[in-house]
Amino acid sequence: MRQLGTIKWFMCELSEKQKWQQDYDGVINVKDSKLELFFSRKHVLCNESELLPGTYVTFKVGADSINCNKEALEVKLLKDEQDRNILEYCSVLDYKSMIDIAFQVRDKNLKNLWKCMKKECKILFLYKASRYDLKSNIIENLSENDKLIRSMLLILWAKDNQPNKEIIFKKSLELLNEYIAILDYEKEKEVLELILPKEEKRALSASVQWYEWNLFQFIEASNKNPLIDELEDESKYVSKLTLLVNELIKIKEKNKEAVS
Repeated sequence: MRQLGTIKWFMCELSEKQKWQQDYDGVINVKDSKLELFFSRKHVLCNESELLPGTYVTFKVGADSINCNKEALEVKLLKDEQDRNILEYCSVLDYKSMIDIAFQVRDKNLKNLWKCMKKECKILFLYKASRYDLKSNIIENLSENDKLIRSMLLILWAKDNQPNKEIIFKKSLELLNEYIAILDYEKEKEVLELILPKEEKRALSASVQWYEWNLFQFIEASNKNPLIDELEDESKYVSKLTLLVNELIKIKEKNKEAVS
């Protein structure tokens, strides 16, 4: 059975106290465990230059033939993994770990991982994708039924497809409108907390981390022309999209008042 972990170090110079470990070339931190496993270059099944600290890898646990200590065998990058059991295991990780993995896996595995992600995790992934300029071809083949997430995928896709921006934002507008029309506030509480601003100041700031963003900041970061300038022209689809987000804010406030 293959397991998941991250590289602690690889090809590190060993200290005097580690001389007994000299047959090993790297260490893996086993996910969801305090266990560390050593591994040798002969068991690496990927490009060694990619085994940087923090990189997710998969492996099998075996025993050293000399001293019978546990070691990692068949070490390869998670992004190259084809074992569906490992990919399904990834879906139960915390959001941060899952998003880190999503940034490391390749197209096919991202599709499989995407299917396992909760809606909140997808939103955070798209925030990070916008913040770090993830290429649109990586997300354009993702299959998605949720209207809010589809709207956000289109907005992000527009970042690398500026000539078609007007058409893309028009479709995003339609999807967000449909999302609002069928919105179940009780079910979407946590989602609204992620996409709606928590204070009056909405402009994108370098001091605001991507995981603290809201939908306004996501739209601005995904729009190469400054969003603030476009808000003055209501004929722009970005402006209309913003008006719909304001409608969501009203729904949230209305439900708060009803509870109190």
